[in-house]
Amino acid sequence: MRRFWSWRIWVVVFLALALSSSRFIACAEKYRVSEERQRQLQEEKGRVHCSRSRSRTSRNIVSEYLMPFVESEKYTLPKSCRLHPDNDIYREQEGNIDELRPMQWQCRYCKKLFRSQVYLDMHFDNRHSENLDTSSNKCLADTCGALHCDYFDSLSSSKPKMQATCKPAVVEKNRHACEVLANTCFPAEKSPVAKKLNGVNLLTFASLIVNFFSVFVCLT
Repeated sequence: MRRFWSWRIWVVVFLALALSSSRFIACAEKYRVSEERQRQLQEEKGRVHCSRSRSRTSRNIVSEYLMPFVESEKYTLPKSCRLHPDNDIYREQEGNIDELRPMQWQCRYCKKLFRSQVYLDMHFDNRHSENLDTSSNKCLADTCGALHCDYFDSLSSSKPKMQATCKPAVVEKNRHACEVLANTCFPAEKSPVAKKLNGVNLLTFASLIVNFFSVFVCLT
């Protein structure tokens, strides 16, 4: 009889230990998942959701087609303008790039060499993210709708050039984006020069882009 109860006691003890162990493992796993989720949220919080390549395209368009007008009028873009240099999150990093020769790019921060700008961009993201100002929304790529960045990029691509297509919703969206840029970058009430740039030179700028690209303003 004692052996019988002794055996049952050991079974009960074993089951109790197994249940406790299972609960402990479940709690530990739950804690691990929670910690992992917190880590992911922290990484997501510090991640930059702004296309570097499209920002670069927008920057090139503004530099080549708009800034000559602005500089000839000795006009200073207000900081409220999305095209102001201070509103470019990648400005600091982009100023620290050297193209030494074809297929050789150098990071000025640490002097490392790369065979393509793509790898240098990845290097900036991984090693020099402290040089980005993520305190506010400063994504120059957001202006690409008004500036037709996709078509600009297609000109230097080996792929067939984009064709102009007229979609009313896209046309209206791009027109609105252009008007917002004009009114914030060249507020007519600020000065006679701003009014001139808003009413005349912005249209000339847009016309230059359209004529040079041989496309309509309704590009998608």
